Amino acid sequence: MRIDIVNGSIVTGDGNSFLENTSVIVEGCIVSELPKVRYVPYNAYADKVINARGGLIIPGVINIHAHGVAFGSFQPWALPGLSTERLLFNLNNHLLQGTTTIMNTDALCFPWEIEAINKIHPVNVKMATMHTPAHVKAAELTLGHQVEERRKNFTAEEAVKLGAVALGEVGSPGTAYGTNETSLRLGKVISARHAFALDKAVLAGDESATS
Repeated sequence: MRIDIVNGSIVTGDGNSFLENTSVIVEGCIVSELPKVRYVPYNAYADKVINARGGLIIPGVINIHAHGVAFGSFQPWALPGLSTERLLFNLNNHLLQGTTTIMNTDALCFPWEIEAINKIHPVNVKMATMHTPAHVKAAELTLGHQVEERRKNFTAEEAVKLGAVALGEVGSPGTAYGTNETSLRLGKVISARHAFALDKAVLAGDESATS
């Protein structure tokens, strides 16, 4: 199958080249030619012609940090998953902005949940795993709810064997010492300085400093 993409300018992705008024000829899965013309002559040979309408033609963007793009638990602290409709809405927004591959950094998803979303949307979702004892404990402490046993017992080693490409989101929800989450738990707004002092007191077992 041949696809001609015309009436655009090309960002090649090498960090240097910008090809104005250039078309793209794709044959099969290969870019076979970049004619330096706005419109490809004889594109009657093309099975499909896409008019870029004067816009940019760029390589697919890889987003290495996103939430709410896959089935399973949501955010690093394993909140209930989002609806299918919301997941598709989020993925459509990423796709419209040029993202073709995305890494899901929601905490404790399973590989088969990533596979399931990939079956119903063209964005290629990759999996990060936080299935470590420390991350599970952090998830449970942050908002004070128990992580499902099946997610708690699944390991990072298993996740990597089944396709996880990264460990993440390391450090969260401790960003800014978990200020937002700590504020939610206490019912009042506190500063990062106070949240840090509270973390230190809890780790040291100093109950007097946490009152």
